[in-house]
Amino acid sequence: MHELDKQLPHFDSDNQHFRCFAHILNLGVQDLLKTLALHSETDNKGQEQQYEDNEDETEEDEEYAPNIADSRTAITKLHSISSKIKRSEILKRKFQSACEAAGVPSNLNPILDCPTRWNSTHDMIGFDLKVRTGIKILCTSVTELNDFQITDSEWQILEKIHKFLINFKLLSTKLGGEKYVTLPLVIVSFNLLLDKIESMVKQLDEKPNRSEVDERLILGFQAARDKMLKHYKKSNWIYCTSLILDPWHKTQTFDMTLWGKQIKTESLRKFNELHKEYKSQHSVNTSLESPRNEKKI
Repeated sequence: MHELDKQLPHFDSDNQHFRCFAHILNLGVQDLLKTLALHSETDNKGQEQQYEDNEDETEEDEEYAPNIADSRTAITKLHSISSKIKRSEILKRKFQSACEAAGVPSNLNPILDCPTRWNSTHDMIGFDLKVRTGIKILCTSVTELNDFQITDSEWQILEKIHKFLINFKLLSTKLGGEKYVTLPLVIVSFNLLLDKIESMVKQLDEKPNRSEVDERLILGFQAARDKMLKHYKKSNWIYCTSLILDPWHKTQTFDMTLWGKQIKTESLRKFNELHKEYKSQHSVNTSLESPRNEKKI
């Protein structure tokens, strides 16, 4: 067994540790929603702490002090409304009546989100946007739902965020594929998404008359970007090399972007390093295996 161990390649956490980038996407989205005061900070902190524990991270985040005011946000209010409707036949009929009065679809069942599956949050927001008029009527007319009313500014932010989150949803679905190799997709997909976030921030920042909603969106997108970069920077070199070696990606593709040039340079550096290491090891093994020149007596 000892001899077999010598022949096996060495594995370590720095070079062979593969992170769950789909979960990193989730953390980025949760920070986006939290910064926009659309989600509870407590839920997101718990998710990241669990991820950090699983990843054996040693880096500590900034000091966390839960804010009681965050406990009732736009997302949690939508979740509570949907949950109450699903559990009560009376509220379900009142909701259908409210939708009919508002002229929106009344034969659809509310969608509940799951904090650890942000795609469900996207779906819940999409559903509620379709029937928002019915929800407004219901929350106004039903006493037990008065405290869950969504403000016009919150609806406005939800609408803009829902349109943008489709990029996260498409990438999350792509990285979750089972019938194709996903490793070479990670670096390109993440960088394209980060570019899109930067473009959105720049577009909002250059608006001549930025509104309060625009300011909050900028902070939200920056929070998502920072959280994604925090974990992205800890990815190992194998992601880049698998991308370079993938025949789908041509060499000239990497010269089109700054991050592409960095990937190309870093991968070539790593290839040369591995090649030198292999040659050195191979030459040592060859010298050990070659027969000794013995003088005949």
